[in-house]
Amino acid sequence: MISKVNFMKNIELILFDLDDTLISESKWYMDKWKKCDFYIEKKYNIVGFYEKIFQIIYQHGFDYPKKVDDALVGLNVYSKNLVKEIVNYYLDVEVTPTIFPNTHYILKDLSKKFHLGIITSGKKWEQELKIKLSGLEEYFSFIDVIENKSKTSSELFTKSLIFFNTIPENTVYVGNDPFNDFIGAKNLKMKTIRILQGIHKNSVSINDADFTYNSLEDFNNDF
Repeated sequence: MISKVNFMKNIELILFDLDDTLISESKWYMDKWKKCDFYIEKKYNIVGFYEKIFQIIYQHGFDYPKKVDDALVGLNVYSKNLVKEIVNYYLDVEVTPTIFPNTHYILKDLSKKFHLGIITSGKKWEQELKIKLSGLEEYFSFIDVIENKSKTSSELFTKSLIFFNTIPENTVYVGNDPFNDFIGAKNLKMKTIRILQGIHKNSVSINDADFTYNSLEDFNNDF
């Protein structure tokens, strides 16, 4: 059992997840779907797309592959060409990431005392775009986007340790997903922090972090 009193003793490196740790994942996706709603209403006078796709995502999750198809079927305007057009527009349209409160201030403060890095999973182009548009690049000297791999593998974290010339025991990983974020880090004996926000705010898992906080601000204030 790790003592909270000595938790940050000898820590040199803090690694962060991105989605729902530093920025809101659901807000990013839903803002893009809202732009799609504006686009097809203006171009085709189709009304109600956002409400439909919101209901479908709420029911089936963000990764449900037929959400655009089902939304258009529900609006009685389905066509394969329109599905393709909306998906392409969604991929191309830019929105500003919603950063959790005081994140810039916290990262600036932490960067004075620790090395900082990001290890995040997802589409490389999309994760890098989120980081760029949110203005978070300046705080991190190491950014690694993992595509088609789970953070349950310890190997994914060793790259950052080599880069900063440090050891797992002197490293903290901060994430939000108790099912995916902490297994690989803990297997290496890294310390782990879970921020209780976003999609997995209320999720329960046996693979949870060493300690949990309601926000990044609470974590920073405690140490």
